[in-house]
Amino acid sequence: MNSNIKRKTIFIILGISLILFFPFTNRPENKINQESDNSNTSKEIYFKGSDYWPNFTFIHLTGTNWSIAANYDWVSGGGTPGDPYILENITIEEGSSPTGSRILIENSSNIHFKIRNCTIFNSGSGSLDAGIKIINSNNGTIINNTCMDNRLGIYLDNCTNINITSNILMSNIHGIRIDNSDLNNIENNDVKDNTNNGVMLRYTNFTLISENNITENSDNGFYFEFSFNNTIMGNNATGNGDNGMKLLNCANNTITANFFEKNNYGARLEHCFNDNITANDINDNIRDGIYLEMSNYTIISRNNASDNQVNGISLINCQNISITYNNMTNCGVFITVNIIEEIIFLDIDTTNFINEKPLYFYKNEVYLGANNFTYKGKAGQIILANCNNSIIEATSPTHGSVGISLYYAQNNTISLNNASYNTKYGIFLFESDNITISNNNITNNAEYGIYIVNGIDNNVSDNKVNQNYYGIYLETNDDSYVNDNTLNSNSYYGIFISDSSGATVLRNTVYNSREGFYIKDCASGEVTGNTATGCSYYGLNFYRCDFSTISANTANYNNYAGLRINSGTNNNILNNIANENEYKGIHISRIDSSTISGNTAKKNGDNGIYLSTCDDNKIKDNKANENDNNGIYLTGCDDNDIEDNEANDNDNNGIYLSTSDDNTLEGNEANDNGEDGIYLRFSSENTIKDNEANENEESGIHLFLSDDNIIEDNEANDNYYGVYLHISDNNIIRSNKFICNVQGIYEEDCEGNTFENNVVEDCPIIS
Repeated sequence: MNSNIKRKTIFIILGISLILFFPFTNRPENKINQESDNSNTSKEIYFKGSDYWPNFTFIHLTGTNWSIAANYDWVSGGGTPGDPYILENITIEEGSSPTGSRILIENSSNIHFKIRNCTIFNSGSGSLDAGIKIINSNNGTIINNTCMDNRLGIYLDNCTNINITSNILMSNIHGIRIDNSDLNNIENNDVKDNTNNGVMLRYTNFTLISENNITENSDNGFYFEFSFNNTIMGNNATGNGDNGMKLLNCANNTITANFFEKNNYGARLEHCFNDNITANDINDNIRDGIYLEMSNYTIISRNNASDNQVNGISLINCQNISITYNNMTNCGVFITVNIIEEIIFLDIDTTNFINEKPLYFYKNEVYLGANNFTYKGKAGQIILANCNNSIIEATSPTHGSVGISLYYAQNNTISLNNASYNTKYGIFLFESDNITISNNNITNNAEYGIYIVNGIDNNVSDNKVNQNYYGIYLETNDDSYVNDNTLNSNSYYGIFISDSSGATVLRNTVYNSREGFYIKDCASGEVTGNTATGCSYYGLNFYRCDFSTISANTANYNNYAGLRINSGTNNNILNNIANENEYKGIHISRIDSSTISGNTAKKNGDNGIYLSTCDDNKIKDNKANENDNNGIYLTGCDDNDIEDNEANDNDNNGIYLSTSDDNTLEGNEANDNGEDGIYLRFSSENTIKDNEANENEESGIHLFLSDDNIIEDNEANDNYYGVYLHISDNNIIRSNKFICNVQGIYEEDCEGNTFENNVVEDCPIIS
């Protein structure tokens, strides 16, 4: 009787104290074995083989009622350092929890406890629900537990001296998350296949994280925010979807003797300060091994960062970084800066090796020569910062990240080098002036062959730049020279120049790129004597260029157009050859007040010369013959002088104007075309004068829905119609010769046309 009274009293106290314990009353004692037989393999293999307490949906313990819970067989111990409370051999798999978490311990700062050999599934879906959740508590050990399919596997908030050891955390959103906590240990856990992060720390300091296996998590292996003075040592973070480790806004952390392999990035630090990355193996990552962005005063030493697909070590806008005794194979060091301090305050020496060859880094030097790049052995990579009047010659920095880099440099020469097979660039210049890059072999770099940003008076000449993604790429380079280079099979652009004034591009040869040349937002440049052949889109492409000369270039056998010019004014487009291109020979749009003269566009798959929305230009002395569509085609073009051009033997029309007004067509040849010699459609107030339009299959001159034009002093002979006017009114046709046509003059549905002094004759009969 007394025993029953005691049990009733305990249950009342448990309810008041929020020790919530709901058994499955209809569940047989051996139900756990039955479920092991029927459940999927991924759960079954993690059940442990000792006595179990399976009939739980949740446990909620607070600092005031551990002693009450200790009356039960599933809790033992006294809560002291030598005799902690122990929860063990508990399985919680099904049923709802009013706390959202399966095991919740809170406000237990003066109690020592241990959670051991528990198997926890299916917490609530709230953002901080967990398999095991510890709040405002200290002095705990969480050991040999399995947490699967929870929102958080294990979660700590405002905790100290908690040891998380030898647990399995699998298929949760986050494996382990710790917020606002200090002086905890995370050791020897297996954290795998979690949807987001393996281990996440926020505002958490002085934590030892060691000997954990953090693999195949969908986002980061480790993710830290605003966390300081932590030690990450001896862990394996492999095969995670984004970073093996990511630190954001952290400081004073030590990252040592870890394996970060086969992640997207190995170890990534952003906005961090005074961290130490030493003696790690950071290999085979999809992008960079070690990546620092806007992170300062960091030591990177004695790491092996090899076979990363992009860079071994990347520094993005960082200062006061020390890089020593690192080994990189098939990748190297990549540096991006915005200000000079981000390069001259770096400490990088020849103890770093790229493919077993030293990295040479010089800053604030002058008159460097051959010995400066060989005295420790042949160069694996060369970086110069604020160095002037130097020569880099006959080196071979290959299979790294960037072969040769110059930052804030002047009056240097880079010649006779082999800068090939790098994961980023062959040669890179930033904020550097009067640099000569000549006679180098630059092949098979994954991004840029030669990449120059922000410079003046640089000279790129006589280089072989083949099979890179971009061949030669210049941004914001004024008065630069790109001459006599050979570029073959670069994937995108052969030569790219943007935002530059006064560039001279002469006698370069480009084969088999997407676009041979792309010149964008440039002024006062000269592009002359270049060849672009076999490109999958344009041979030469100009966009928003003014006051430039585009002359004597050859653009044949390209898969779209030979020469493309879009938007600009006051350009000279002279003596270019664009033959046998798949679509257009020369394609010009939105070009005004320019001269288009002496060009040849022959045997192209569509129009020879095509102009749209172009006004006030002189279009003269061009040859547009034997094209599959029209010779010269204008649409939406006004006030142009179209003079002395040849447009013969085209499959459709010789010269075609559509919706184009106030143009003058004078002295042109438009003969032997498959349809009309000269055809106007929806075009008015044009003057057609002194042209030859003979032996065309249909009309010499044909107007359709075109009014108020003047047609005078032309010869249109041996056509079907000499002149054919269809729904075209108030035109003046005078002093023309229409001889030997089937019909000299033909009108259809027209009004107000005037015919004066025309010669209309049949062919003479030869007896």
